[in-house]
Amino acid sequence: REKVKAITGLTCSAGLASNFLLAKIASDMNKPNGQHFVGPSEQQVLAFVNPLPIRKVNGIGRVMEKTLRGVCAIETVKDLYDKRAEVYLLFKPATAQFLMRASIGYAEGKHHESTEEESGDTEEALHRKGMSHERTFSPTSSWSDMCTRLEGITLSLVQDLRERNLRPKTITLKVKLANFDILTRATTRDVALFQNCNDRQSSQDLVDSVINLLKEAKREHEHGGSTKKSKIALPIPNTNSPFSVRLLGVRCSNFQLEKDNQSSLDRYRTVAHLDNADEPPDLLASRSRDSNNSPMVKNPYLSPQAMPLRKKIL
Repeated sequence: REKVKAITGLTCSAGLASNFLLAKIASDMNKPNGQHFVGPSEQQVLAFVNPLPIRKVNGIGRVMEKTLRGVCAIETVKDLYDKRAEVYLLFKPATAQFLMRASIGYAEGKHHESTEEESGDTEEALHRKGMSHERTFSPTSSWSDMCTRLEGITLSLVQDLRERNLRPKTITLKVKLANFDILTRATTRDVALFQNCNDRQSSQDLVDSVINLLKEAKREHEHGGSTKKSKIALPIPNTNSPFSVRLLGVRCSNFQLEKDNQSSLDRYRTVAHLDNADEPPDLLASRSRDSNNSPMVKNPYLSPQAMPLRKKIL
């Protein structure tokens, strides 16, 4: 912590524990410039987590907190463990297992979390609402510095998305100014990113998207109002303050479980086939061959093999 302050000029809090979940919670105990230690024994871990409100657990948000309180009357982590049977009945298996691990202060290592994520259609993809990375640094007004930092944050997030085979459609940018005002921007794509495992273009598309969101946030802050292209209105309490940034964050959400089977052009060709159902099958087959051998949804009623059956029915 002393080294961080000496190099960056920023104070920080720290948590020391036997796993990331406990350390994350412990780091909030003595903010803004302190630290907290959680012992490694079972008794010490339970003594630390049992009295905690459930919202203190990283991964339990407002919606889940409301469900746990309203349905099961769960207020603390100890309540979560005592009513584990109800939790298993209420939530899907992946979510219930996460809550049970949290109730005893246990967090799995990364190598365990990634064992079933090769296909992309995993429980994590089903239940994870988003993934984000953010960085705090000394306030800067340099546009090139902001873009460089934002690109590094985005590429770090890209690596995690690829490791988990997650394909996001919604991209959100978070900007914290030097005066601690927070600005947000979001955009949603028609087609998800990272349709292929080694999709470098998607990485560049994600970087370009967040840079454009940063441009919009800067432009609106300087103009002191909402732009027409804006999808989310940004609160600007003090329009006279400079656009000096101390934190940047990128969040990806709205994950797609399966690859898009057809492009817009392929879907158009499919509709065109259905509209031309009265044309001879030979003509339709020749059109299919002339379309750069693009993948199409085949209609058996339009193929030559199906024609005798069609005539017989008529």
